[in-house]
Amino acid sequence: MPVTPGAGYQRLENQLYRVEVQRGGATRANITFKWSRENASVESTIENIANNVITVSSLGKDDVLGFANDQWVEIVDEESELKHAPRPLLQIGQVKPATRELIMKGSVPSLGGRAGLKLRRWDQSGASATRTVLP
Repeated sequence: MPVTPGAGYQRLENQLYRVEVQRGGATRANITFKWSRENASVESTIENIANNVITVSSLGKDDVLGFANDQWVEIVDEESELKHAPRPLLQIGQVKPATRELIMKGSVPSLGGRAGLKLRRWDQSGASATRTVLP
């Protein structure tokens, strides 16, 4: 059945899923993955990291394309992307919209004042999702 130009698919059939290896390994049991249903496009520039609090420039466009409690995120920069060196995932404990602060459930790695840091959201969830992601 042909799809008309004005059909306007806006649901799951019009999403680009992105799956990346988080940790490689010699056997299938050691390999972990992370995934995003928006091609990992939900990200924001990091303005500050203090202990387990990350302040971002934006919390996202809306409830669907933004950051929320219990979501998994990764701190990325040009170096980590070019070297394909993923950093551990962090889980958001609480979002404070008034201050654009995300309070993480665990410790945030010290990145020594690196410039150009961004926070990228990933979509895995449930009991099998951890800092090392999905087996």
